[in-house]
Amino acid sequence: IVAHHFIGVAYLLAIGVKGDKKKSLHHLRLAAIGGVLESRYALAAQAYNSGNLQLALKHLSISAKAGHDESMKLMRGIRSKYPKEFAKALRANKAATNET
Repeated sequence: IVAHHFIGVAYLLAIGVKGDKKKSLHHLRLAAIGGVLESRYALAAQAYNSGNLQLALKHLSISAKAGHDESMKLMRGIRSKYPKEFAKALRANKAATNET
């Protein structure tokens, strides 16, 4: 599972391979599903940079709950910069969590 994280990062940063965002996301998702918190954080950062705050907060909340400090820092940054969007995404995340 950890290998998927490193492959995803390699494609993301074009280290030893041609950069490929689609392949990067694929491998990072597999690693995140397998419990690699750094992959969740990388997915959150990519979502945040693409303007998808809801998806970013979804990944961050999962990794932050598992104790990933960098995820908590990024969540605090999002909350202070986009308080309304943060509150909306947080409500959506809680609703989704309560449904399962």
